[in-house]
Amino acid sequence: AAQTHKNAKLKDAEESKDTKKKEASQTMSLSDKGADALKQYEKIVMKDGKAVMYDNDGSKNGNATIGYGHMIHTGKIDGSASETPYKNGISTEEATKLFKADAKSIVDAVNGMLKVGVSQQQFDALVSLAFNIGPGKAGGKNGLINSDVMKKLNSGDPKGAAEAFKTHNKDAGTGKAVQGLTNRRAKEVDMFLNGVY
Repeated sequence: AAQTHKNAKLKDAEESKDTKKKEASQTMSLSDKGADALKQYEKIVMKDGKAVMYDNDGSKNGNATIGYGHMIHTGKIDGSASETPYKNGISTEEATKLFKADAKSIVDAVNGMLKVGVSQQQFDALVSLAFNIGPGKAGGKNGLINSDVMKKLNSGDPKGAAEAFKTHNKDAGTGKAVQGLTNRRAKEVDMFLNGVY
C-alpha cells in the first residue's frame, strides 16, 4: 500500500508540471514563452530603427499591417486615413503595446471558447492559431471558434485537435497551401502536443 501511495504522489507531481490542465471555468493567460513564439511567427519590418507598415502578409491581396502582425486594414497600403498614425513608423515599444492589446483580445476569445481544461502549452498554441486565422464568430464559417480544432478539443479529442491544426495552412484567397503557414502549423502542433516552443 505504501508503494502504491508513493507511486500516486509521483504521478501527481509529474502532472503538476507545465502540462497541468486548467479547469474549463478557469481563465488563462498567454505565457511569456507563448508570447515570444508568437512574436517570432508574426514578422516585424524595421527601417531606420522604426517598425514600418507592410502589406506582403502572405495573403493573396495583402493587408496593411505594422509591428507584430497588427492589421491596420484589409487590403494593401493605400494611404487611407487608418494608416495616418503609422505613416512615419512606430517604435518597437509601440509595436509591443499593439501586440499585447491584440493578444489580449485573442486570449479573451480563446478563454470564452474552451469547454474543457487545457494545459498552458495547449492554450498558447490555440492563441497562436487564433492570432493568425482569427477567433471568428459563433455560427460563422471562419475563425478558431468554428474550426475542427475547437470542435475536436471541446469534445475531448486533443490529438484530433492537434491534427486539425494542419488544415489551416492555406491562403484564404487562393485556397492553396502556403509553406510558411505549413511550417507555422507544424510548430504550433509541436507546442500543443509536446510543449516545444
